[in-house]
Amino acid sequence: SGFAASFHSRFVRISEDGLRAAYIGTKQEDSYELHGGIIGNAPLTSTAEGKYFEVEVLRTGEGHPDGLCIGVTTSRPKDLRAPPDTMDGVRNTWIAGYDGLMWDPLEADMLPISWNPSTLRAGDRVGVLIRTGGEFAVYVNGEVAFERAGAHVPFASPLFGVCDLLGQCDEVGLDIEALPPKPSSETIANREDVSNKATPAQAEPVRNSGGGERQVPMEAFMSGFDGRKLGYRVQLSEDRLAATYTGQTGLELHGGLVGNHSLQRQASGGFYFAVEVTKVRAEMMDGLTLGVTTTPPHELSDMPDTIDGVQDCWTAGYDGQMFDSSCDRWTDLAWHGRDLSVGDQIGLQITEEGRMVLFQNGQLAAQAHQGIPTNVPLYALVDLLGATDGVGASARPVTFFGIWGAERFKI
Repeated sequence: SGFAASFHSRFVRISEDGLRAAYIGTKQEDSYELHGGIIGNAPLTSTAEGKYFEVEVLRTGEGHPDGLCIGVTTSRPKDLRAPPDTMDGVRNTWIAGYDGLMWDPLEADMLPISWNPSTLRAGDRVGVLIRTGGEFAVYVNGEVAFERAGAHVPFASPLFGVCDLLGQCDEVGLDIEALPPKPSSETIANREDVSNKATPAQAEPVRNSGGGERQVPMEAFMSGFDGRKLGYRVQLSEDRLAATYTGQTGLELHGGLVGNHSLQRQASGGFYFAVEVTKVRAEMMDGLTLGVTTTPPHELSDMPDTIDGVQDCWTAGYDGQMFDSSCDRWTDLAWHGRDLSVGDQIGLQITEEGRMVLFQNGQLAAQAHQGIPTNVPLYALVDLLGATDGVGASARPVTFFGIWGAERFKI
């Protein structure tokens, strides 16, 4: 319904109704102060075409090679602290503009694009559309300025609109009633994909800005737990595949673990990991909890007391509950981990459609969350709560033959 008054750069003034944002710093070449970022105060709504928002350029300057930046982020305003110099510094943000560049957080790089916003003038309308497949498109006055088909924006996650009043752009107004333009067949045929990312098996040299070549790194997948970001009451084995809880009563919490790399996509298109219970204690109210997050280990400051405190996570177990951080909601679950025995194997699958399914000893145990994004890296989460004092991890693909209704789940 407007720009967030609680989070914006220090050189931005937001109108009382939250619909206008003006840059109030200096943009003189010798003292350009940046800090022109703004974010929407609520997630974008879904339409038949995707998720869309639009701003009108209200005031521009002169003499700058760059201009308005516009995009989306999965970061919620309430979770953000000090605004960065430019909005590409906000975690999980896809944003395009600058002087003909787009920041892609999955590439962790600025990618060249065919649209340069320095030519925008007052009255121009600029919108961003995220399609259901994660494509990122910028519209100017109802026409596609460029589209990145390989952006892989997590459409199922709450997305917040972001802008940065860089260069030529000094003020914008948010049109809260704008709808995404319907693309023509010619527009669809001319969509642009600026992705330069090769798959791990196809990594090739690409040119860097200095004219030399750099090798696209091979992608690493989960091979154990992260040894730096874990609960302080957890002891890891040297190979980081086994974890033991060191608390005395089982009530001290701080038993969280995260995978050292993202989960590998399985042949079925989904994701999977499993743990085997190696140590238990009796008469506890809750137990083993598993989940996934889009937050990589290096972006965690510390592991919280329980894994539901990790940003952008979906977890299940506890005393028969599951937690969805995208809507901050707890829901009852038809499975809990407090009655597990040593040797029990618990698997977690995220299907291609974004559904979480739990298995116990190869049999379907429960169906949990829906709407988990599957077009971004997912990281395993484990919490040694209550009755579970030790686990061993495995990220190897497994085929289960448990039946849910008439459906067979393959991992």
